[in-house]
Amino acid sequence: MPLTPVVLPALHDGSDAASKEGQHWFIWARAAQLTLLVVAAFSGLAVVMVGTYDVAGLAGLLAFTGVVFVQFLMSQHQPDRTWYDGRVAAESVKHLAWRYAMRAAPFDDDAGVDGRFLKRVNDTLAEVKNLTVGAAGADQITDWMREVRASALLERKAIYVTERIDDQRNWYRDRSKHNKAVGLRWRVALYVVGAAGAAAGLAKFVGVVNVDLMGFAATAVAAVAAWSAIKQYDTLTLTYAFASQELASAHSAAAVAATDDDAWSTFVNDTEDAISREHRSWRASRTG
Repeated sequence: MPLTPVVLPALHDGSDAASKEGQHWFIWARAAQLTLLVVAAFSGLAVVMVGTYDVAGLAGLLAFTGVVFVQFLMSQHQPDRTWYDGRVAAESVKHLAWRYAMRAAPFDDDAGVDGRFLKRVNDTLAEVKNLTVGAAGADQITDWMREVRASALLERKAIYVTERIDDQRNWYRDRSKHNKAVGLRWRVALYVVGAAGAAAGLAKFVGVVNVDLMGFAATAVAAVAAWSAIKQYDTLTLTYAFASQELASAHSAAAVAATDDDAWSTFVNDTEDAISREHRSWRASRTG
């Protein structure tokens, strides 16, 4: 059976799209707030007179107003909740779909299997009933899932190793490397801004400058630190690296896992559990 593109249930695609949109707006909002706080701090240093008015003060007023306004929008639309709930639903349905396609428990028996699968999908949908997932563009049980399920054990094994284990492992590996590289850049930025703040303090101490730049530097340091905390670069670097190692072991184990349907079912469920551990860890770090 040739490898064909993976087509997952409609709820997965809708939830995944909603999650990505929520993540985009959440990250944008936090970035906007931190930027506005830095602008507000900088405006406290400047004096730009237009007639009898200090325009720098107006800039600070607008910046602080913007911070509050963005927070109001966040409380109304809760993009972080959309992000988290969307990923929960998408990952849950993906696990179910792969278990169904691979004939893994609880979908190893054909009798009533579609009904059992759809009940699980509907239960997942009910758990995120406030999530706007959009209209379904495909079935919950796709033709691809049925075709793979109907194939021979060795064919299913080849598909699972290539399209699930290897694909997920490569994603974890790439994201771990990305977070490590970007996290290092932001750590360097923190050191640079901190050093600049120390230099500003020294300059004021010896009387080179009379302007207080330390408050601005402190705000900039806090903004960089807050951004790194929001993005969780170090945590994700380690979490994704560990998950990729687990899947590397699963890839090696797959060579001897397909001895019979029962052994394969156990292997698939163990692998899906390993993948879900990363997801549970991610969710706990974001909502804890």
